[in-house]
Amino acid sequence: MDSDYESLGREVHVHSVQVARFDTMTLGHLRKLLDAVEQERLGRLLTTARQAEYMVAHGMLRTLLGQYLKLDPLELRFTANAYGKPALTSPFGTEIQFNLAHTNDRVLIAVTRGRQVGVDIEYLAPHLPDPSIYVSLFTEDERLALAALSPLLAQRGFYTAWTRKEAFIKATGKGFSAEVEADYKRSHGGDFAAIDAMERVSYTPAALLAFLSKGDVKPQGGGR
Repeated sequence: MDSDYESLGREVHVHSVQVARFDTMTLGHLRKLLDAVEQERLGRLLTTARQAEYMVAHGMLRTLLGQYLKLDPLELRFTANAYGKPALTSPFGTEIQFNLAHTNDRVLIAVTRGRQVGVDIEYLAPHLPDPSIYVSLFTEDERLALAALSPLLAQRGFYTAWTRKEAFIKATGKGFSAEVEADYKRSHGGDFAAIDAMERVSYTPAALLAFLSKGDVKPQGGGR
């Protein structure tokens, strides 16, 4: 695991972690790293699987950021903008940027410095969503492109398209809007770096965006 702060000026580190590899003792340690707000959110989750996923995602985020910044994870304080995008508060390193995604036993954490970043991951469900929701998710051009895919490719095509867009929206930190949609259309295929950090085909490729200044995407092994 590369936790070199200086390298983040040139690179975007993407840490991939499998929740099932964490034993009960390690989960307990990660839980102790969570602050009061995170503990309250954890308590609202109804299943042990969801709770474990949350503890790994947020506990490992604190662990990694602490390693980059050479700080105790318990010292870190977070804030969020009006759309819910999290960030470190000053003086804990406002230059460092990160984003988090998790689903069905897999966690992705992207970390970089001096650029905005977004990451998303989706589990490939056996069946496609109802086509009626496509209107709210995709532009007309995107819907036409998806409609042209063969049945064999339709499932992965949908999830890859949505993962990329969701990563972009998370990177901007502005929520979904016509302005963000226009920005996405202009940048799509430009500064986008699609990487496959997954070990199993049941997940979409991790879609990650680094813009304002480019950097190399460097997949990390993660903590587990």
